[in-house]
Amino acid sequence: MAPVIHSLVIPATRDAIWEALTTASGLARWLCGDARIEPVVGGVFELAWDADEPRPAVSRAVRGTVRFLDRPRLLEVTWAEEEGLTTELRLEIVPSLDGAAVTLTHDGFPPGVNRARDACDRGWGAALRRLRDVLAR
Repeated sequence: MAPVIHSLVIPATRDAIWEALTTASGLARWLCGDARIEPVVGGVFELAWDADEPRPAVSRAVRGTVRFLDRPRLLEVTWAEEEGLTTELRLEIVPSLDGAAVTLTHDGFPPGVNRARDACDRGWGAALRRLRDVLAR
């Protein structure tokens, strides 16, 4: 199945974007209600949302591990949903004239999980726009 890919130029430094992607407080500002990340290969990567938060409308959690990181350019993690689906998330930060381009690739969806893949596609587009808005302030 085709990966989910989104790319967006964010008017911020690579270091500011890196912090938003690799710290618990940074992730909680734009992506989830609560986060835990150990930014080392093999480190913990956990995100949680409560049902009363605006995103998403139901409680859920994602767990995984840091597979690769190259500060401030690249972060790869496993993305394990509570329902048993495990995929891979890659975030790449490339300098641009207006800040930095962030390219998000969510891959590894097995055949037959079109609804999950489509939900990730919609969610990641909105999430990257929130990241841009948070860092542009």
